[in-house]
Amino acid sequence: MTAVMISLLAWLGANTNYAIPQSERELPRIEYRTLAELQTIHGFAGRDVWATYNHRKNTVYLRTPFHADDPVYRSVLLHELVHFLQATNGKLSVCRGYREAEAYALEFRWLQERGFTQPLHDPFMVKMLEANCSFPADGSD
Repeated sequence: MTAVMISLLAWLGANTNYAIPQSERELPRIEYRTLAELQTIHGFAGRDVWATYNHRKNTVYLRTPFHADDPVYRSVLLHELVHFLQATNGKLSVCRGYREAEAYALEFRWLQERGFTQPLHDPFMVKMLEANCSFPADGSD
């Protein structure tokens, strides 16, 4: 999984201004969990959670089974790696809606480069996440 993360982080480094880890020791841990466990970790009972990132533990939790060779599953990991980079680049103060919207946008761009033409997530939902924020995307007042 380390090689997959390094590949996804290289793409994110080329497509964002985020500083990318320079050693494997800086990468987040990967742990696999059932849907029920992810719902508990994420705090969304009843939702179809595929993954989540915990910045306090520097851990990405992926739902089992996880098929690393499938581009849709890889895009889920890429989405969580965006949150990892947001955390390690000091962007946790930015509204969660903006952070999610950025992760969804990057995930879709990555999928488009692999031939996908439809986003996995409802674009209206992504806009609503951003609209939920009451301050600018850069976190300034």
